[in-house]
Amino acid sequence: MAARCSITEIPVKGKYTVHTHYGSFDEGLASLKAEGLELITADALVNLWMNAGSQGISMTGSWTADGYVYLPNGETLVTRPEHNPILKRPGMAEVAVAAHKEGRDFYINPVGLQGRLIKLLRERAESDPIKALDTGVLLLPKHTVPGSLDFTKLDDPDESQLIIFLFPENRTLYGRYLQACGADIQSVSHVYPVKSSRQRAFANTLYLTNPMTHGAWHLNAASSLHHPSYVTGARYAEQLPTIPKRIHTGYR
Repeated sequence: MAARCSITEIPVKGKYTVHTHYGSFDEGLASLKAEGLELITADALVNLWMNAGSQGISMTGSWTADGYVYLPNGETLVTRPEHNPILKRPGMAEVAVAAHKEGRDFYINPVGLQGRLIKLLRERAESDPIKALDTGVLLLPKHTVPGSLDFTKLDDPDESQLIIFLFPENRTLYGRYLQACGADIQSVSHVYPVKSSRQRAFANTLYLTNPMTHGAWHLNAASSLHHPSYVTGARYAEQLPTIPKRIHTGYR
């Protein structure tokens, strides 16, 4: 599959250092912090995959800094990293991992600081993905979390809402890249609660599966944070103009 996942014109953003950790989510964040790196976004991760080719960054996939918040009324908030409740305050990742170990969702306390955070996120949320890029929070109304992301329908507002928000820089080129992998339509794993109740808000963070090792690439936001997985961070050493060729990656 790796040989098929190739296109010629890739936006080279510069040489970069990549650090990956395989373990629980909180262990991975601590490992990135020790390297002076932050958890990567979904958009930046796919740029790395396109540039790295078959070199294998996060072979099976990686957690990203983008997050989900499910509200009791059925609405879903998709957040950029700065608004992800699991990353918002020190110690929250450890709490979320502990909850998943116990078979519980990472519930958001409806009162106090956490309750105010959810209220602020809902106030910031926009259903228009372009406006949501400015506010950092995308609103998906009740029962509208898509079952798939179809990169061939970027002109369809109903099909492209989540794609535009998660991949603001790379969505068009990445769609071509996925087609080269034979996977232009991608499934989305919903963040359904572990328990059969949605009476409280709960959060998770977004996981991307590597298209070079999975022909049916998909967003897997339902994975448990305590299960061993890759956590990825990257630093661009220099900024270069977009040129139609690949680059070599530097690993740490």
